[in-house]
Amino acid sequence: MSQNPLSRNPLPRDPLSMRHMSPNGVPHGRLSYDAPVGSAVVSPAVSIAGRIAGAGLLLGMAWIHWHLYKLGFSSIPTIGPAFKANAVLGV
Repeated sequence: MSQNPLSRNPLPRDPLSMRHMSPNGVPHGRLSYDAPVGSAVVSPAVSIAGRIAGAGLLLGMAWIHWHLYKLGFSSIPTIGPAFKANAVLGV
C-alpha cells in the first residue's frame, strides 16, 4: 500500500493502528487508549434502573408461563414441562 503524496500525515503501517483511522489518515472515533469500541459509560442510576426493569420483565415472563401452564398447557407432552421449567427458572 503506497502513501498518498498529497497527505501531510503518512498513513500508519500497523493494521491494528489503522482501524481507528479514516482512509485519509485522520483519526476518528475512539482511539486505542480509550474504552473498547462498543462499550459505553453508564451512570449507576441508569444501570440499576436497567437491572430492575430486566428483573421485572423476567418475573413477568415467569408469571405468563406459569399461568399458561395452569390453563392447560400442562397436558401437552413436550411444551407443558418446558413452560413449567421456564416459570420456575424465571423466579
